[in-house]
Amino acid sequence: CHAYESRDGFDLFVVNHKVPFLTFTFSAENPWLMDLADRSTKVFTVGINPATAKKKGLRDGQKVRLETAFGRDAEAVLRWTEGVHPECLSVPGILGRKITKNPMGRKGLHYNSLIQYTFEKFDTVSAALDACVRVKVTAGV
Repeated sequence: CHAYESRDGFDLFVVNHKVPFLTFTFSAENPWLMDLADRSTKVFTVGINPATAKKKGLRDGQKVRLETAFGRDAEAVLRWTEGVHPECLSVPGILGRKITKNPMGRKGLHYNSLIQYTFEKFDTVSAALDACVRVKVTAGV
């Protein structure tokens, strides 16, 4: 996995997780489910371990920029949680789509927009994509 190669400053792996009441991407188009998501502080935020956040001088609820070594970036709001490994950030994997006309489907961070789509990242036998990515996080978006 290319993400395991050391890159200065790009020290956090991004992983995605599921939200229990949202299934696949089309449930983000459901107004009732999105109303429930809006009432939660855990759906549209990016999880970070508190020890990692403190070491980097980042606050719970702070807006940040995630940046990859190959030039992709995204804005996010951090949420401190002990449920995330200190070397990772956790992103709900079905939100933030950019191609929907429905603004409800655009909320949150779009995990796939951080992935680099190059031939070297594909398994040529199965056509699976290496979805590992490292980012650096900077405050003050």
